[in-house]
Amino acid sequence: MKVFILKPLIVVAALLALVGCSTKGSITMMESVPGVMVQGESLKLDVVSEKQEAEAIAEKLKGQIATQIIGSGAFANLSNDAKATDFSIVINVKSIREVSGTERVMLGALAGSNKVAGDVSVTNSANGEVVKSFKFIGESASHPFSGKSDMRDAIERAAEEIMTGLRG
Repeated sequence: MKVFILKPLIVVAALLALVGCSTKGSITMMESVPGVMVQGESLKLDVVSEKQEAEAIAEKLKGQIATQIIGSGAFANLSNDAKATDFSIVINVKSIREVSGTERVMLGALAGSNKVAGDVSVTNSANGEVVKSFKFIGESASHPFSGKSDMRDAIERAAEEIMTGLRG
């Protein structure tokens, strides 16, 4: 009788250990002008949120995106003056789901993943034309022992998805 109960418990434990061991994300393109490369000398980058609780996450996302954009060589610098730039990117953080440390300890993988989602709009500063717009989602791993289950990991994944959308 013990063997019949023990084997399913081992299988369930093994599955729970593997579930949610990595980050995931997605983008959904809404608009993209063919042949336009989002690159140039200067860029205006704004990351905003309608929700006050997401402001700190929006700031962290802005830092991640700025670092990746400059690091990729797509733009030489960032500017606060949209008229003096080649493109203007507005990232609107629409929703977040942050799993607390207590939830993570008490519920483990069942607490779910941290999540950052929103919209991106890229405008050509010279003519005001929207050249790209898309939605993004970045999620951390849900398993606490994966090493990728923090909100920071969801933000990093969201930044990776946004960079994919800018390149694509």
